[in-house]
Amino acid sequence: MIRDVLSDEQNFAITFRGAWEGKSPDAPIGSIGLKIVPDDPGSREIGYWIGRPFWGRGLTPEAAGELIRYGFEELGLDAVYGMHDVSNLQSSRVMEKLGLTELRVMREVPRPLLGDGFRRDEVLRRLTRSQWHKRRFDQ
Repeated sequence: MIRDVLSDEQNFAITFRGAWEGKSPDAPIGSIGLKIVPDDPGSREIGYWIGRPFWGRGLTPEAAGELIRYGFEELGLDAVYGMHDVSNLQSSRVMEKLGLTELRVMREVPRPLLGDGFRRDEVLRRLTRSQWHKRRFDQ
């Protein structure tokens, strides 16, 4: 997992500012990244994971919003894609908050990190630079 997912240069730790239940300040509580999309150098796929005790605090949308800003402003991306399991309502809500619109449901997507032969139905979403700019500056 560390070699295949977390070691990418555009992958970052999500930290909790301040101490939490005896943990040191800024201890990692999750990760977030922008993975290269094969055959599309102007796009990246956002992925994130955060520990269950931190769900529902707005931390993932905050971190993802900043990472998307970084992708468009600093990396010059044209689009950011995201995928989530059809039953993962939390990830669906995060992506909706960020403005990623649903493109299609992909059936039986292989998920090798979850086990050999493991497959899931996934929702593919996208946010283009122009959509992001409109959301950011027209509000």
